[in-house]
Amino acid sequence: MGASCIFPLIGVNEFQWEFLGTDIDDRAIKNAKEIVNKNKLDEWIKIIKQGDPKKILEGVLDKSKFDLLICNPPFYHSVDERKIPSTYKLNPVEESTEGGEVGFIQRLLQESQKHKEDIRWYTTLIGKKIDFEFINRYIKHFVVDVKQTRMGTIDQGKNRRWVIAWSYLDSTI
Repeated sequence: MGASCIFPLIGVNEFQWEFLGTDIDDRAIKNAKEIVNKNKLDEWIKIIKQGDPKKILEGVLDKSKFDLLICNPPFYHSVDERKIPSTYKLNPVEESTEGGEVGFIQRLLQESQKHKEDIRWYTTLIGKKIDFEFINRYIKHFVVDVKQTRMGTIDQGKNRRWVIAWSYLDSTI
């Protein structure tokens, strides 16, 4: 969910969706809760800390069913992997994870297999084309339906992003 809680804020304000936001970082949880409280969205956005940084879904999902999981994983394996110094200093937890974004998405895919009936569509942002191409080939061995797209129709600056979505249910978007 991140410290800014941006996806849940947009989802509630634009679509009146309800959210369960998770994070592993205490500062991110605290900041997100403050934002939710200030905007009086406590009934729409529930925030839970993921106590095990090696897990994504395990331990935070209850018996609820969800239509959509939105994920913006850390892109890098380590803070040092980033080639261009950032003028905006991110919390290392937000920008790096073991295995980089491919490792994170593979862990999400493995955990999602245990929750095939709990979440209709899983989605994740992917920051590197080579990672997108790998995940796009890899994921097709596990799921019923896969959709993918590149963000935007015109290259904006040097950064491109891709989104991949998967479902274990026989459905269409």
